[in-house]
Amino acid sequence: MKRYVIIAAAFIIGLVVMSLLTRLLKDKGAEHPLFQYRAIVSAAVGLVCFVGLSLLLEYNAADIDTRYQPAFVKDGQINSGQFSK
Repeated sequence: MKRYVIIAAAFIIGLVVMSLLTRLLKDKGAEHPLFQYRAIVSAAVGLVCFVGLSLLLEYNAADIDTRYQPAFVKDGQINSGQFSK
C-alpha cells in the first residue's frame, strides 16, 4: 500500500510543479526557455520525489534474510511470533 502512496505523491507533486510553472511563466510569454521544457522539469521533479520517497521507505526496513516465525499454540498457551535471522 505504501508504494502506491509514493507513486501517487510523486505524480501529484509533478502535476503541481507543472501547473505552477505554467501559471508563473504565462506572464513572461511562451518564448521563455523554461516554458518550453516545463513538462521535462516537472517529470524530473516527480522522478526525484519518487526516488527520494522510495529510499525513505526502505530506510528503516528489515533485512532481506530476516524470517518470521508465526504465533503458535504450545501446551494450550499462545506463543507470540518473532523475527529471526
